[in-house]
Amino acid sequence: MGSNNNNDDNNNNDNNNNNEESSTIKKYRKTSENEKSILEKILHYNTFPENKALDVFNQLEEESTGWDLNHIKTYWRNYNYAKKSK
Repeated sequence: MGSNNNNDDNNNNDNNNNNEESSTIKKYRKTSENEKSILEKILHYNTFPENKALDVFNQLEEESTGWDLNHIKTYWRNYNYAKKSK
C-alpha cells in the first residue's frame, strides 16, 4: 500500500506541473470576419485612437467575449507593424 501512496503523490505532482506549464502558454484565437470588420474602423490611425477604441470595444462586446482594450490595442499594433514592414 505504501507504494500506491507514492504513485498518487507523483501523479499529483505531474498534474501540478502540467497546470503550471499550461498557464504560461499563450492562447491564440482566430479573429472572426465579423470581428475584423469592427476592428478595421481603427486600423487606419497612425496612433492608437483611445476614444474610437472604446466604440469598437462596445461593439465587440456584443459580438463575442475575450476582448478588452489591451487586446484591441495589441490587434491594432500588430496590424500596423505588418503594414509598415511591407
